[in-house]
Amino acid sequence: MPSDALSGLAILLAAAYYFPSMAAGLKRRDFLFGRSLAVSVAMYATYAIFYAGIFHFHSQPVPLPLAVAGVALCIAGVIIHAEAIDALGDEYSAHNRAQGVRTVMHGPYSQVRHPIYSAAMLYFAGLALLLFSQFSLPLLLLVMAYLHWRIAVEERSLLGKFAGQYADYQKRVPATIVQLAFRKVARLKN
Repeated sequence: MPSDALSGLAILLAAAYYFPSMAAGLKRRDFLFGRSLAVSVAMYATYAIFYAGIFHFHSQPVPLPLAVAGVALCIAGVIIHAEAIDALGDEYSAHNRAQGVRTVMHGPYSQVRHPIYSAAMLYFAGLALLLFSQFSLPLLLLVMAYLHWRIAVEERSLLGKFAGQYADYQKRVPATIVQLAFRKVARLKN
């Protein structure tokens, strides 16, 4: 597919991905920096590097199957992201789920402990395919490293706040959609 059409499509997908969190974050007035400046700076810096790199280095047409796979992953990420924010309701914070007063375990949270980060993994992997270049993989690895760090920070915080309840939840429910997929594949083999 032509490079300009893919870039335009990527921008529309980005708007669809960020809209639910922006709306919920603005409602709580914590969208930009929340309570942790370091986590916010890490998030915005990582995402800025990804977007700048992915758009700057994307100049070649992308094969149609790669573009279709990228769009499918982005759309899956957009849908899961919106459903996870909806499931959190008033517990949503753009920066740390442990700031809430209860642990949400329904909706997408019944399948994975971190559906918002799982959605981000799908969305960014999709963009890396949609706007493919020789720098897509390193940029994607940067985002994935950030997301795994962010999950670890949030897990420690949730364990500290909800102790036994969250520890039991950790035993029953995988952290991300990637771990869920591996569990399902392992069950199919048995």
